[in-house]
Formats: sequence, C-alpha cells, structure tokens
Amino acid sequence: FEALNDDSIHMIGLYGEGGCGKTTLVTEVGKQAVDRKMFDKVISITMSQTPDIRGIQGNIADMLNLRLWEESPDGRAQRLWLHLQEKKRILIIVDDLWTNFDLKMIGIRLDDVNKHTWKILITTSHKLVCTLKKCQKKIHLELLSEDESWNLFQKFAGINDQRSTVLNDVPRQICKECKGLPIAIKIVGSLFNEREDIEWQQAYEKLVDSKASD
Repeated sequence: FEALNDDSIHMIGLYGEGGCGKTTLVTEVGKQAVDRKMFDKVISITMSQTPDIRGIQGNIADMLNLRLWEESPDGRAQRLWLHLQEKKRILIIVDDLWTNFDLKMIGIRLDDVNKHTWKILITTSHKLVCTLKKCQKKIHLELLSEDESWNLFQKFAGINDQRSTVLNDVPRQICKECKGLPIAIKIVGSLFNEREDIEWQQAYEKLVDSKASD
C-alpha cells in the first residue's frame, strides 16, 4: 500500500513462483483499495500465456458498465481508453503476465498526465517481466518458511502437533512435500481434513513409493 500511495510510482511488479500466492494477494489488495476508497475504479484482469484480447476487453467493459460495439480489437481498445480517461484515479491489476505484453492493445495506456494518478499492479512468475515493463517497484513474494508452512497446513488439515506426533510426524512430511507453496498447502491440507489415521499413513507410503520410482 505504500507503493499505491506514492504518486511517483505508477508501475508495480509482484513476482514469485507459480502457486506462491500472488493472485490471492493482489485480489486482497484490490478489495482493500475499494474498501478504503483509494481509487475511483479498481479493474482486475488475467492475462495467462495466451491472452484472449477480446475477452479481456469485454471483462473490462463489464466492470465499467460499458458496451463495446466495435468489432476490431483496435477499435475496442480505443473505446476503452477514451472511457478510462474519465476516471481520475484507477488501479489496474494485471494478473499472470508472462511476457512484455503491450497493454495498449487492450486499451490501457499510461501518459504524462494519468501516470501520476493511475497505478498498474502486475503479477508474474518472472522478475524479467517486471524489468521489461519498467516497474519502479518490484516485490518478490517468497515461499513460506517451514514453520509458516506447517502452521498453514495445520489450519487446513485440522491437525495439531500432538496428533502429528502420534502419526509419527507423517503430516509434517506431507507438508514438506508442498515445498512452501501456499496453494499446494491449502489444497493438500484440505484433502486430509478429518481423515482417519490409516489414511494419513497410506498417503505417505504412496508418496514415498512415487519418489522412489522417479
């Protein structure tokens, strides 16, 4: 939020491994920005490796309550750009950016006027993308530590230290296999919630067997 409040910063890059929680974090940032009324409008789009330009333009138009009559992507981009200029302060969240994609193709462009009041927050798996997009602020979202991972795993698996000890620390071993990735920890932990002891052991044995065969 410090970067969002800094008028000298208009491009912010959040990078980290896939599954480390970038999307979850920027989604929460967007919600908080709305609640705090920091911007006139908060727009969130997802790019992916093969961005669907027309689909993304349509999503932005829906968020702006705007009808796009133009058929060509360039025409739709121009209409979006003209409409966006009516907003003084805008936060645009561009999630899952893989390359130095030209956002002008969608209808998002920064000029000498709006770059002091608009903010673009991108997420990517590659720090290089942040550099290519000339992000003034680059934020590395690191993987969780072992203790942080275990605390999160306990929450979603509904397990505590005592029960883990009874199970010969099998839950801890399974947690370690999630490699500190929050999404993996949440999914795996949820799968084991309210499971019987024998199911924990069977899952761990399968894990050991699969690693031995790799």
